Amino acid sequence: MHKKSLLIILLGCVFLSGCTINNSFQLDYALGKPEGNIYQIKQNTKIAVNVTDKRKIDDPRVLLVHEYPRKIINVAEKPIVDIVKNAIEDGLQQMNFEVVKANNSRYVFNCNIKDIESEIKGNVLIGLTTTLIVNINAYCYLFDNKNRKIIWYDRIIGKGKVERFINTSSDTKSAFTFALTNLIREIQSSETLHMAIEL
Repeated sequence: MHKKSLLIILLGCVFLSGCTINNSFQLDYALGKPEGNIYQIKQNTKIAVNVTDKRKIDDPRVLLVHEYPRKIINVAEKPIVDIVKNAIEDGLQQMNFEVVKANNSRYVFNCNIKDIESEIKGNVLIGLTTTLIVNINAYCYLFDNKNRKIIWYDRIIGKGKVERFINTSSDTKSAFTFALTNLIREIQSSETLHMAIEL
């Protein structure tokens, strides 16, 4: 057997054995400026944001769990609901909404995080390019405080991807950042949401 092949096998044994790793880091997410056109709402339209984490997890700060080559639990500096809520609020402000408390708002934007999926494609142990794919699955609805009813509902998926993924904190943060930004852009470009508010 070639020395190179033996080394790869030995490295694989090391990676595949061992305990679960808890990886904590600062996400420091910030929503950038939109690159394209987004729907603009009439100024002074007041809205509140409520985000709920529906995932079956013990720690609300858990960002992603990678099962390959060994289990790594990635934990952010604060609960994911707070990160997502801040991002949605920033996105709505870019649409000219005024973000306020629920009891002072015309609308309440509700977002239920169903899950945050991650998929690793490729095999680093045998030299294949590895890609990390992250999907944030959320069910969102808009409640009209004035008329006391839900006027919009949709399932929104935020998608992120990092090529040449090597299971580092930097790559994990990048993939989640791309997915969360994409989630906000999907909300901002939703024609049905804009129509519901205009009615």
